[in-house]
Amino acid sequence: MLVICTYPLFRSRAYAYTTDHINALVDRDTIITGKAFGPKVDFDNNGTKTDLLQHYVTSAYQTAYSRVVFTDARAYHNGIGSIHCATNVWRDAPNVGMWWEIDPSAF
Repeated sequence: MLVICTYPLFRSRAYAYTTDHINALVDRDTIITGKAFGPKVDFDNNGTKTDLLQHYVTSAYQTAYSRVVFTDARAYHNGIGSIHCATNVWRDAPNVGMWWEIDPSAF
């Protein structure tokens, strides 16, 4: 995935200009990720400009997910986070016994 970084603000870290699309929320065949807010380009010379980075992310994700949804995640991005920071939930682990005794073909 494409991430454009700044020069380090502090001597040991660089910060991303773009949203971290890897840390997205997956719900079955849908992936929800932050808007890229990249440069707008007229790919087809028809007067309609498309976000270049968002187009790239969509084409990359559509190989695995049938629906890609973009949302404004700047509040999390500016706090050095991403979509997953707002979507973490507690889940109960299924009671299926010891993991080493499970037949993986059952899934």
